[in-house]
Amino acid sequence: PDPSQREFVLLIDGVRDMREVLRDMRMNRFEVLEFFYRFRTAGWIRPKNAFELLMLAENRRSEFDNQKRVRLLERVNELGVEGFDIMLPLAQTYEEMGDAGKAAPFFRRHALRAMNDGDLEGALRAARSAVKLRGDDIELRELTIDLLVKLDRPDEAAQAYLELAALA
Repeated sequence: PDPSQREFVLLIDGVRDMREVLRDMRMNRFEVLEFFYRFRTAGWIRPKNAFELLMLAENRRSEFDNQKRVRLLERVNELGVEGFDIMLPLAQTYEEMGDAGKAAPFFRRHALRAMNDGDLEGALRAARSAVKLRGDDIELRELTIDLLVKLDRPDEAAQAYLELAALA
């Protein structure tokens, strides 16, 4: 494709932002729609699926700001495709953004999923991350204690139980 078509393909692939491309190309939205129609009929671009979005979010992590990464990961989450673990990357991104209210539930969901899959160490790490963000959440503390008991760490479980009792 010529340079303007290349820029449009980069836009569709999520590398560039729409406003940035339109400004650089000095195009109006009708020209963009015409490009889009022509590229779709030529088979040069295709709709995003969950895997492509997830790989885009991970491969371009250093280039994307957290807001753009969250939008991509939330889109994968909305698609509801099984087999893609986006809970942990979403939780970590929300944590980097300083949004503990959104990060903690994703850490909790990841911990429960990891526990169900038999990854008790991973579940414990996620549960501890959630507790760090929401230390007053009793259910998260209880989940951490359950995981410590299952991992046969009685001293750590006793300490976590004392911390829980101090909250009540």
